[in-house]
Amino acid sequence: MHEPLVALLLVAALFVVSKQQPLVVVPASFRWNASNEILITPLGSVNHLVDVHVQVIAIDVAKTIYRQNLQAKIPGSTFTVTFDVPGGKSQSRKYHLIVGVQNDEKFEVNVTGRPNVRRIHLTTDKVVYRPTENVHIRALPITEVGTLYSGQVEFSLVNPDGFELVKKAKRAERRFIATEFRLPEHLNFGEWEVVARAVGDSSRNTFSTSFDVQDYVLPPFRVLVTVKETDRWDLQLITVVARYPHGTAVSGNMVVRCEQIGHSSSAQSSQAEDHLIAQSEFGMGIRASLIVIR
Repeated sequence: MHEPLVALLLVAALFVVSKQQPLVVVPASFRWNASNEILITPLGSVNHLVDVHVQVIAIDVAKTIYRQNLQAKIPGSTFTVTFDVPGGKSQSRKYHLIVGVQNDEKFEVNVTGRPNVRRIHLTTDKVVYRPTENVHIRALPITEVGTLYSGQVEFSLVNPDGFELVKKAKRAERRFIATEFRLPEHLNFGEWEVVARAVGDSSRNTFSTSFDVQDYVLPPFRVLVTVKETDRWDLQLITVVARYPHGTAVSGNMVVRCEQIGHSSSAQSSQAEDHLIAQSEFGMGIRASLIVIR
């Protein structure tokens, strides 16, 4: 008498057990102003094609940025769904993703939003600094597709104890970002850092470069000056090579000053990679003096 009821309950139980969520691979965050993608694998009987519904909602602005019904998908087969996530006023710090497969339970998850930055390359003009010197920095922020990131980048100066002393934000305009920090007069010697991250990135995706701060004194250097005649009687080519005893070229500027009683002459100087060159027009009977400025 109870056999039909038992059979009905068994069928209902099997139906409930067979319901499952699809397998969805989601990135750690959705990138603003970029194309994003997810991977979906419906799980169910391979004998029946299923429809898949995908929806992405920007929580902060309460707006659906993507909705699509995908028909006749094969259970067990993985396919990719690609969609654009807007930036600016339409961007959100958090998104709600819904994936519904026919006859199965919905897959729902919240995903954070972040700037479209893959890496920020950082360089400093030197590796060792003294107190009160300026640390000149160049930064090149790159997107996931290898283009220049045009959003704001925040820079922080961090001392050896891990404290952020100064922060500033700049954005790239057609080229790398140039900025600088002035080191304090009283500080802790050791390894310092410049840390950079895209403004609005809550995932702590940071990039850094380090340098040393020491109270050092530059060693004396040697200066070699040669004068070469040219085709003009009133033009001489002066070549100056300034190097430290270990062979490294001196980095700095040079001034050549030529004087004559009652007259003065002009001097020009330029800096090359491994030597300094100066040219000056002067006449007979002059007195020349050379000043090398580091």
